[in-house]
Order: sequence, then C-alpha cells, then structure tokens
Amino acid sequence: FTNLGYTWNIARDVNATVGNNLIERVNPGDTISASVGVGFALNETFSMSMGYQHNYIFGTKSVINNTNVSSQDFQVGSLLFGMSLGLGESTGLSMSVADGLTEESPDVEFTLRVPFSFSLVD
Repeated sequence: FTNLGYTWNIARDVNATVGNNLIERVNPGDTISASVGVGFALNETFSMSMGYQHNYIFGTKSVINNTNVSSQDFQVGSLLFGMSLGLGESTGLSMSVADGLTEESPDVEFTLRVPFSFSLVD
C-alpha cells in the first residue's frame, strides 16, 4: 500500500494578547505526508501489516507585536506495525504501533480501534 497526502492549514487573524505579546496572525505550516507498506492475511479473519510513514511539516508563520516570526520546518518519520482481527460480519478489532524514527516524532504511538458497520434499513 502507498499513500500520498497534503494538509493545508488556513491562516487566521487572532488579535489576542498573551502576556505582553499581541498575537496578530498565525499561519500554521502545511504538511506533505507519504507512507508505504505491505499487508498480508494469515487467514480469513486475521491480517498483519508493516510500513513506514513520513510527514514533512512546514514551519508556522506568525505576526507577533508587528514582527514576522517563523518556526523551522521539521520531519516526523515512523515505522508502523499493525494487526487486524475480524470479530464477526460487522465488527473488527484493529491495533497498530508506530515507532518514531526522527527526533520530532513520538517515541511510541499505540492505536486501538473497533470498526463496525450497521444498516438503518432492514
């Protein structure tokens, strides 16, 4: 599997005072993301996956006290491991662990999901 993405964050006029600083405008940095991996089924109900995810996050640009301020760009890379178990026709259990590989990424991220589906019409 592969995934490419772009997240566009919209700038906003804040005009708020924090301490002695007037924060006039904040433009959070956009993000370019990509992931690649492989998934394989061990039987009809159990599958596993391994992959790599990388995000390039552009720095935030702000206007504080009539001065332009910018933060640095940074990168977040993670090694991904996942498992999925079918619990019935409409319910599953999904678990993933992401191991951070860059300085800015979390050391470990654990996600547990219970996806389900239902029908409103008989």
